[in-house]
Amino acid sequence: MAGNPFNDLREFIQKLEEEGELKRINAEVDWDLEIGAIMRKVHDVEGPAILFEKIKDYAKEFNFFCGGLGTYSRYAIAMGVAKDTGIREIIKEYRDRIKSPIKPKILDKTKSPCKENILIGEDIDLFRFPTPFWHQWDGGRYMGTFHTVTVRDPDSDWVNVALYRMMIHDKRTLGIMMMPGQHGNIFYKKYEERNQSMPIAISIGQDPINVIAAAGGFEAGVCEWDMAGALRGKPVELVKCETVDLNIPATAEIVIEGEVLPFERKEEGIFGEYTGYYGGIKSPRPFIKVKCITYRNNPIHTGLLEGKPPQDNCIMLTIQNSALIGKVLEDDLKLGIKEVFDHPWSAGHGIIVSMKPLYPGHVNRVAHAIWSMKLGNQRDYFIAVGEDIDPTNLNEVLWSICTRCKPDRDIIPIPRDRTSILWPCLTPDEREKAIGCKVIIDATFPAEWPTEWIPRVCDFLDYDERVREKVVSRWKEYGF
Repeated sequence: MAGNPFNDLREFIQKLEEEGELKRINAEVDWDLEIGAIMRKVHDVEGPAILFEKIKDYAKEFNFFCGGLGTYSRYAIAMGVAKDTGIREIIKEYRDRIKSPIKPKILDKTKSPCKENILIGEDIDLFRFPTPFWHQWDGGRYMGTFHTVTVRDPDSDWVNVALYRMMIHDKRTLGIMMMPGQHGNIFYKKYEERNQSMPIAISIGQDPINVIAAAGGFEAGVCEWDMAGALRGKPVELVKCETVDLNIPATAEIVIEGEVLPFERKEEGIFGEYTGYYGGIKSPRPFIKVKCITYRNNPIHTGLLEGKPPQDNCIMLTIQNSALIGKVLEDDLKLGIKEVFDHPWSAGHGIIVSMKPLYPGHVNRVAHAIWSMKLGNQRDYFIAVGEDIDPTNLNEVLWSICTRCKPDRDIIPIPRDRTSILWPCLTPDEREKAIGCKVIIDATFPAEWPTEWIPRVCDFLDYDERVREKVVSRWKEYGF
C-alpha cells in the first residue's frame, strides 16, 4: 500500500535525483519554444525529468520543472513504490488505494509556505513566472498544463479538483478551456444562470499525487482531495485562499486565485494537445480574472509538454483510466473481465479489455458499460481481446485483431455518439457539436463456438509442463 508521501514538489524532485531520474540544466534556455523542443526530444527517448535552472529573461531563483511523470518509473516513484514496478502492478496499486478515501486536513494559513509572497492589485503579474511558449503554433503561453484547478458546486458542498488548460492573455487574465461534460463546465453554467462569477483557485507545483488525482476523471460528487489522500495514504494538507472561499495545498509553489466571469469571453487557442495534434480552434472561451497570486520563495514553476505520445499526460491516463474503468467493470458491475488497459498511444481515445466472452453479446455489454461512464464516454475505440492476451503488449493485441476478428462480424460501428471536441478526425461541424462515432473491435473467438472450433495457440505454454520447467531452470546454463 501507500509508501511515504511527499510533502511537496521539492521532496519529489530530490527523490528523482537520488533515483537517477532527474537532469538539471544549468545552461540558459529560452522560454520561447526552446524548452518545448528540449522536452519533445527528451520524451521521444524516454529521458529523465528536467529542472531548468537558468531561463532567459528570468532571475535565477525562478526555476522550471518538467517531465515529472513522463515514464512509468517516475510515476511509480510518485506513488511511493519501487521505480521498477511493472505497469500492471502500478494499476493494481492505484485501484487498491482509492478504496479508502481520506479527507484533507486544513492548516493555519500563517504557517503555510505558499503564503511567503502575496501579490494583490497592481502587483499581480502572471509573466513573473517562466511559462514556456510550448509549440510553434500555440495561441499563447500556457501556464496551466501540470496543475490543479479547484472550484465548488454552487448547489452543494461538492468541491471538484481538475486539470484545465490555461493560456495567459495578459498580466491579470488567464484563458481556460472547460469542455462540455467536464465538471468545471457544469459548475460554470450554474454560476452563469445566476449571473455570478465562479470562484477558482489554481495550484502549480505540488506533490504530483495531487495532479494524478485531479486528472482522475472520478464520477460526480467525488472530491479529488479525498482521492489524493487515498493515493498518498495520508491527508492532503490544505490552506484557505486569500481572496476566494476555496482551499489549496499549503506547500504549493504558486497559487493563482480569481473568478471566472459570467458570459464574458476572450479568444483562446490553439494548443498542441494530448492527442498529438493541435486541438481546439481559436475561439471565444471563458477567462479568469486574477485577484491574487501567492508563491513560495524561490518558486519552482511546473508544466508538462502535451503533444504526440509518449508524455506525462499519456502516462497518467494509462494508469488512472485502466484502474478506474477496471474497478467499475470488475468490482461494481462484475462483468467477468480480466484486465483493462488504456494504452498511452491511443491518446485517450481507445481502451483494451482482455476477457473470455461467456455468452453472445458479452463483449458488447462491456463496451457499452464503459461508454456509460464519465471516464469512458470518450474511449471511441473499444478493443476486446482474449484472456490469454496481455493488453499492455501491442504486438499481442495486433496479432489478436488480425487472427480472431472477422471484420464483417466483429467490427461494429456505433454512429453519432458523443466524443471529445479535441478528437482530430472530426469535421469542423462535428467538432462544434461534439458528435463522433464509436466502434467495437471484437478480437475474441465467439462465445457460442464449441471448444473444438477454437484454434489452438502454439506458444511456450503449449509445451508440456515438464519441458517448460526444464528450459526455465537451465536458462542461465544456456548462456542467456
